[in-house]
Amino acid sequence: MLRALLLSTLSSILFSATCLPSTAQAWPTKAFDATYQSTAAGQTTVMRQISDGRGHMRTESSTPQGRVISIIDYPNKVVWSLMEAQKMAMKMPFNPNAAGPAVRDAESARQYNSKPLGAKVIDGHPCHGWQTTVQGTTSESWIGDDINNLVYSVTSGPYGQSSMRLKSYSADQPSPS
Repeated sequence: MLRALLLSTLSSILFSATCLPSTAQAWPTKAFDATYQSTAAGQTTVMRQISDGRGHMRTESSTPQGRVISIIDYPNKVVWSLMEAQKMAMKMPFNPNAAGPAVRDAESARQYNSKPLGAKVIDGHPCHGWQTTVQGTTSESWIGDDINNLVYSVTSGPYGQSSMRLKSYSADQPSPS
């Protein structure tokens, strides 16, 4: 059970890293509060991601094993993970490049040899999509042109299929608390 929780924590951290813009800035430069629903291996997880736009991102995941909170401090390259049910806290170095390709736009798509999927509207958001294949795993990501954030993704590979869909989004500055 602890192993599943640790894997869930690492997936949340890696997802946070893949939501980075492809600009010279290493973190999202605009504040936002987004809620996602992801499905993998028959389990559904709800994840809330909050960014202050100044290099600090909080990700809260509700998993069958309990709630996990990860706080990434991009400027200082450190991440804290709090696992409530286990009363555990971990502090680890953070390397945003370890997550693999973060395709966000045409420039980053070229960098990772991604295939453009064109444009379509997903859940009311005009999006552009890219398909990226790395080591036998194929990801299709759709980025909202209106919010510059992930709206939908599906990943298929040797370990199965997973998907993530944006459920709510706000560009308001989050509460400092």
